[in-house]
Amino acid sequence: MITAVGAEVTRHAVGQRAGVGCLVNSCRECKKCRAGMEQYCTTGNTLTYAGVDRDGTITQGGYATHIVVDQDFVLRVPQAIAYEAVAPLLCAGITTYSPLKHWNAGPGTRVAVIGMGGLGHLAPGRIHPRRQLEAQRPDRPGIPG
Repeated sequence: MITAVGAEVTRHAVGQRAGVGCLVNSCRECKKCRAGMEQYCTTGNTLTYAGVDRDGTITQGGYATHIVVDQDFVLRVPQAIAYEAVAPLLCAGITTYSPLKHWNAGPGTRVAVIGMGGLGHLAPGRIHPRRQLEAQRPDRPGIPG
């Protein structure tokens, strides 16, 4: 929940539901940042957890009671979605979604998910939410995972 905004904030307001993903800052000047790919910032992005921000402070991530973040790194959370359902999507969810989006993996695209835990457990819902996942153990070909 947004509790305060700076004078130059235009996209968010006090009282809005919001979330913060794995990044809270970047240089915003390099080629990658200007292309909207801050995760590849050539001078170094600032991670939400234990990252060193541009002002030298250490980020506290989800372990903090409050977080100060530039509006560019804040996402609106719809009323219809519970915060506990949103939390995994802001980290592991975007990590699996981003390459699928980048490579235009749409209907009919075959996608391999390596590992079904952590990030991998969110990928099937991003690939096709209505289809079952067929898993196979790499150490035992032909034997379901």
